[in-house]
Amino acid sequence: MNRKLRRIQKKEAKKIGRLQQGSEEVFGIQKAKEFYQLGRITEAVQALENVLMVNPKNVESVSLLAIIRASEGDVDSAIKLFKKATVISPKNAMVHFNLGRALDDAGMTDEAIVSYKRSLKIDPFRVEGHINLGSLLVNIGQFTDACDHLRQVVRIDPENALAYSNLGGVLKNLKQFKEAISCCTQAIAINVSFVCAHYNLACVYLEMGSIADAIHSFQNTLNLEPEHLEAWNGLEIVAKIQGGNSWKECLNDAARCTVFFQLAEYSLLKLRAHEAKDHFKKTMAALPAINDEELCSVGELTVPQNSSQLPKNMIALFHFGRSGTGLFHSLIDGHPEISTLPSIYCRGFFNAGVWKSLAQGGCQGLPERFAKRFAVLFDASSPDETPGKLYENSSSLGLREGMTNVGEDRNEVLSVDRDEFCKAAYSLMENYKNINAGTFFLIVHAAYELALGNNREKNTVFYHMHNPDDFAILNFLRYFPKTRLVMMIREPIQCCESWVRKNFEKNNYKDMVHQIIAMLYSLDQAAFQIQDSVGIRLEDLKNNPERTMQAFCKWLGVRETSSLYEMTAQGLKWWGDPSSPDFSDDEAMSPFGKSSTKRVIGSVFDEGDQFVFGTFFYPIGVRFGYVERDHDTFEEDLKKIQPILDQLLGFEKVIAQRLNVTHETFRSSSSFQLLRKALNCRLKTLNEHNDYPNIMPRLII
Repeated sequence: MNRKLRRIQKKEAKKIGRLQQGSEEVFGIQKAKEFYQLGRITEAVQALENVLMVNPKNVESVSLLAIIRASEGDVDSAIKLFKKATVISPKNAMVHFNLGRALDDAGMTDEAIVSYKRSLKIDPFRVEGHINLGSLLVNIGQFTDACDHLRQVVRIDPENALAYSNLGGVLKNLKQFKEAISCCTQAIAINVSFVCAHYNLACVYLEMGSIADAIHSFQNTLNLEPEHLEAWNGLEIVAKIQGGNSWKECLNDAARCTVFFQLAEYSLLKLRAHEAKDHFKKTMAALPAINDEELCSVGELTVPQNSSQLPKNMIALFHFGRSGTGLFHSLIDGHPEISTLPSIYCRGFFNAGVWKSLAQGGCQGLPERFAKRFAVLFDASSPDETPGKLYENSSSLGLREGMTNVGEDRNEVLSVDRDEFCKAAYSLMENYKNINAGTFFLIVHAAYELALGNNREKNTVFYHMHNPDDFAILNFLRYFPKTRLVMMIREPIQCCESWVRKNFEKNNYKDMVHQIIAMLYSLDQAAFQIQDSVGIRLEDLKNNPERTMQAFCKWLGVRETSSLYEMTAQGLKWWGDPSSPDFSDDEAMSPFGKSSTKRVIGSVFDEGDQFVFGTFFYPIGVRFGYVERDHDTFEEDLKKIQPILDQLLGFEKVIAQRLNVTHETFRSSSSFQLLRKALNCRLKTLNEHNDYPNIMPRLII
């Protein structure tokens, strides 16, 4: 059936639908549409409800009312209304499609797929249905089925650039690179300014290991959309692999003027971590001025009053692989002088764009917008995502962190009363003429304590920042320049193996590479060179909890309390991290049990790998007392490393074999190239200094 004939049939169907309605219904629907277009929502709803009083089965009114509820963010009501529409008109493809969209928005993927399939069974030529269904199938890893639907789109509409671009992305996941490039190129030929197509093409080249081509396509993406975060992330990766300055030569002025350009330069300089401190400060200076991001408060005071209500001190906790930050956080919880939110819910509060989205609409409604964006803080069973690191899965975070089964009987879900929180937040906000992200972050902590009934003022915030990206840590530190930083440390090879184990089991080499690099570059990053920082050994905490906590309290300037030796969240018993191998459904994890620190190495890294990483981690091992200093042996080991790096390491050979990939193909991958670049840069530093200069100090107990 050609497109012209389909349009004619659709028009005829609409006419028939209107003829079947009474004139009062037709008039009411028309008025509702007019009101809705003018933004007069209440009147639009009233007009539709009047129609439904005349005819409760008027499917157009039910559908329009559902669309209005969805636009207001009331997804539950929208779904109920769309379901009602499908009952009234079960052979109407559009109502099934709309129900699919609403279910998709609600995160109900399986049900959304069913609705889209029903819609397409009725109308197999609905392009949007194939595209939306294809996207959902991609999200659950059904790439072949997704391909089928996207191919159907380009058969129906050969000029559909979105379908070609999406198809290219799916084919990349299926390793059909030649056809993926062809599809993305076709999308660009249809629309040369189509950002998504340029980005997808860049990702195909990145996956292939075609670094120069990837750079060019990432540049094209950013020249069209200068603040495309994923494209900047990709460009940083390929720029590190290639080296030099070609990564920025073809970027236009708009891209170069963004803070992300400065962040990219800093990211490359981090490969020489001991030389990156000055550029760290330069990049921080490139962030938007704090004054430009301030909101006028709901209050009328010209100077802060009662500012003692907000904490004065800030301490941030970072992880080093799987090093026990969840445990340490649970021990800090409940301290009478320290305010801390549960889990890592707010780790992305200072991410790019988060404050901008929260601040839209001004101070009025700010606490409510925060409560919606960080819904899991108010109900740990919430499946909603919170801001986190790029590509990081943050859905159902409370469930995955063990916050939905707390308390002595393991039957309580952590929660905070939203209304009480918002009420307390507004009361605190009234004391300030202007509010920025930093001020509001402190208000969040104070309001949280008040909502829980903790009226005692706490002077220190303990922020489990966990694993921030460069923007987040720079943004955070400019608001809190006197922040003190803590990192939990664990024997490096054991810690690294524990962290990468799940990705190794899934053959997820790409994420393993990023984890290994993160650990290799953690302890001498610029932030730890600038801020008052300390590393706490997990082994010290496990073996000597009292002495370790006493030393930490002395460093922080708070008193030792009995709460420091109990694992709690929001004052309730926390049973441990469900992702830990030591977690049990029957028994609470012991805070000072030693199984994690005595775990045998070898499940991921063979002896050759352990030698390589043992050499790279040697300076850290010496600094934190894991190995004895042996300078001569270390120098000999450095000489042996280079030829080993030219070949696949043991764990890489295992993954290559599992994936049935030749060593040559494996070596050509961008992930392999990135890891070798990072290892060689670390090796160069070690050859020059026999150390990593500026490793953070160890907490002495």
